[in-house]
Amino acid sequence: MDFPLLDLGGAALRQATPLLLAGLGGLVSARGGVVNIALEGLILAGAWAAAAATLVSGNPYVGMMAAMFGGTLVAGLHAVVCLRYRADHVVSGVAVNLLLSAGTIFLCQTVYGQKGGSDQLGDLVPSAWFGLPPLLVIAFVLLPLVAGLLYWHPWGLRHRAVGESPEAAASAGIGVTAHQAGGVLISGALAGLAGAYLAFDAGSFTKEMAGGRGYVALAILVFGRWHPLGVLIGSLVFGSARAVQDVLEASGTLAIPSQLLQMLPYVVTLLALLAFGGRSRAPAALGRILAPRG
Repeated sequence: MDFPLLDLGGAALRQATPLLLAGLGGLVSARGGVVNIALEGLILAGAWAAAAATLVSGNPYVGMMAAMFGGTLVAGLHAVVCLRYRADHVVSGVAVNLLLSAGTIFLCQTVYGQKGGSDQLGDLVPSAWFGLPPLLVIAFVLLPLVAGLLYWHPWGLRHRAVGESPEAAASAGIGVTAHQAGGVLISGALAGLAGAYLAFDAGSFTKEMAGGRGYVALAILVFGRWHPLGVLIGSLVFGSARAVQDVLEASGTLAIPSQLLQMLPYVVTLLALLAFGGRSRAPAALGRILAPRG
């Protein structure tokens, strides 16, 4: 997508957008007590679904809806494994990531006859809104909506109660499993939109195009202290680091190997976790495998 935002600030916003979407999704899931390590796979599912549906329909907004559906569908698998069969959340998430990493390559080979990715979208990308990528605008609109849902809406208050003490929430008549499943499904829809953004930005789906953003989004949750505003700040910090990397690589003025420049966002991630991770308090029941109720 060619948009008139060529300065570093504009590049930082563009790089922050998929992190913000995935980070908000991970936040909703975590606030209900479910660790969603599967964000990387959900981004891949959304990216593939967005590219495939856009190519079939000729409409990028159909692609966005398909991305949300694809992310939600895969998130449902994670929810069933964690909540119905009480598997370890981290193990389930890693399995989903591996499944989607290989599965999207298989789908590209089957549908497009090439393992590297989908066909090119060409002009089938959404037109700019106010000179900005539409999903960038949507991401920043979703930010206050997610914050309002979690902190002012009754559903969000019950949802956060589940993440702090599911036993106490259940005794108050709150459907613990329903809340946790709902949080995971919402995270799938938002991470799917993050994947759609990447597919539209690149002009196609390419294998492993999530590029570790799902894992960075998890780090942003810790950095942002499990709060929507913190997720926004973390996304902008890490988005800025990736933008600086892109600008330095494009300029070619510094005699620094490109491999070292590509490490910059992840170095920033590690430094931020070292500086702020110890002071971050996760939801008390995060990742807890609940005993079956008899």
